[in-house]
Amino acid sequence: EIYTEQIVGSVRCVQETDIKLKTTIYGQKFGAFEDNLVKTNEMLIRLKQEIEKMASKIKTLDQKKKKLQKKADNVDYGMIGVVQEGEQVKTEMEEIKLQIEDTKKLCRNVQDRLAKINKQLAEAQASVTQTNQSLSLIHI
Repeated sequence: EIYTEQIVGSVRCVQETDIKLKTTIYGQKFGAFEDNLVKTNEMLIRLKQEIEKMASKIKTLDQKKKKLQKKADNVDYGMIGVVQEGEQVKTEMEEIKLQIEDTKKLCRNVQDRLAKINKQLAEAQASVTQTNQSLSLIHI
């Protein structure tokens, strides 16, 4: 009986030691798990902060993009206006060139008519002079 009690005691001692050892191992594993959990939580917090920073940067970039797009649109409208104005000036220049050509033609016609009139006037003066000379010879 004593021998059985010693064996039972030894078995209980071994079991107790085994349980303590397993508890220690599980405690260490649980500690490692908690450390990993803390690290994971820290990483998640940093990730969340980075995501928030990126969202803020994206929002800022979107605002800048909208401003730049608005400026580009205004420049486009301005360029369209300049091009249209240039086309209008070109059309007006063509009209002015046509008017200048018409004016030159009129000037040439007027000069030709003036030359004819001067010639006729010279002929008429010559005729009058000749008539006057003829009349003065008749009076003599």
